[in-house]
Amino acid sequence: MAVAQVEERATESAQSQATRQREEATIKIDDAALQEAQEVTIFRQFSTKYYVANYCAEHDAFFTAEEVERLRAELQSTFAAMHLSQEKRDAAWNHIQATAPAQLAG
Repeated sequence: MAVAQVEERATESAQSQATRQREEATIKIDDAALQEAQEVTIFRQFSTKYYVANYCAEHDAFFTAEEVERLRAELQSTFAAMHLSQEKRDAAWNHIQATAPAQLAG
């Protein structure tokens, strides 16, 4: 009887540990997905600001070419610290380039 109880408790312990490991893995995945989503949002916001500033400078309004260049350098530094893949950056930038001109035309 004691052997059966020990085996049962060992099985329960192993199942409990496996459950904890799955939960921890899920949390890590969720954290990584959240971080990526936050970085995509930041990248889009900052890239849009750069796009607008550059557009304005090209049309001699509000920004100078020097200010845009300083902004570009600051953004490069910020973006370098991100873990966002080049594929995600390219997709976000392509989306901005596709949608911003129509928004700025008005």
